[in-house]
Amino acid sequence: MAALSAQSPAAAKQFNASPGAQAWVRTFFASPVDQRRTKFQEAQSIPGVQQYVGLVVQIANTGNSY
Repeated sequence: MAALSAQSPAAAKQFNASPGAQAWVRTFFASPVDQRRTKFQEAQSIPGVQQYVGLVVQIANTGNSY
């Protein structure tokens, strides 16, 4: 959440209001890498989650910076 808030405060606010998106992100980061690829592809078709997919990838690529 710190990374999301730092990179996109508006998206963080929307994200916090979306239980579905929060659940997806928790599941995404708790999954092994090969499952993340599948979840990423699936998320592109889930309303309420798809708008965050690119941002989640961007945040994931920051590593442990936050």
